[in-house]
Amino acid sequence: MYRSMLYLNVKEGKAEALIDWYKQVDSLGQAVALAGCVSTEIYPLPDEPNRLLVTALWRDEGDYQGWVDHPFRKKLTGGINEFLDDTFNEGSKGLLLTSILSAPN
Repeated sequence: MYRSMLYLNVKEGKAEALIDWYKQVDSLGQAVALAGCVSTEIYPLPDEPNRLLVTALWRDEGDYQGWVDHPFRKKLTGGINEFLDDTFNEGSKGLLLTSILSAPN
């Protein structure tokens, strides 16, 4: 399995609005429905109110790359930038980790 981790640097005071935007566009649900994502979550970072972490579990690297390249995700690029300090582009990716041990097998 593979775990993607995408850190988002959110503009001051925009974290709740970004979470609402994620709900509205159903980005997490669409990753599961369209790209083979097993599960995905958004986490606030303790003591960092302007940072969020988006994680997702993937069966393989190809599924994650398929999501990065998916037209639905690319369409969201302009909308998410309204909330971020950093510029998110169509090819922006998170860190992809490979599991070497898990339970249950």
